[in-house]
Amino acid sequence: AGLIQSPYLLELTYALMMLAVGYEAVETFAERSRELAELSDALQDEVEQRTRELLAAQQQALRNQQLAGLGRLAAGVAHEINTPLSYVQSSLDYLGERLEERPGGEADDVVEAINDAKDGVGRVARIVRDLRAMTPSTRAAAGVAGASLHKADGTAAACARRAEGPVAL
Repeated sequence: AGLIQSPYLLELTYALMMLAVGYEAVETFAERSRELAELSDALQDEVEQRTRELLAAQQQALRNQQLAGLGRLAAGVAHEINTPLSYVQSSLDYLGERLEERPGGEADDVVEAINDAKDGVGRVARIVRDLRAMTPSTRAAAGVAGASLHKADGTAAACARRAEGPVAL
């Protein structure tokens, strides 16, 4: 009477085997679920990192476009200033030479005014040259890197100090 009868023993053995197999399946499922969650987290981190890199690249591309546009604008302004400036410089040179040829010192104050005007023309010419240094084609022709624009940056900073309102460089 203390022994389990054979048919019940087989059913109990079968039930224990099924329980062990089921337990193993649940353990395997739980382990795989943890692995999947870890992989999912790693993938999410990778997506976020790539998204940040993409946004940074887009912002840099936009900044490069803006700088290229500024360079084209500076080249246009420099050209428009430089052409009439050449006429003024030539005319001042001519007037100075003609006045120096005159006898006597009666034109000294006029020569001095012409020399002052020539100095002003020289300053404007330097500003134009510095503005041209900001253009991509000028930098490429001179073999200058984009970061080597110290003179142009100085000119731009001087212009910004004189501008009304905020100016971002």
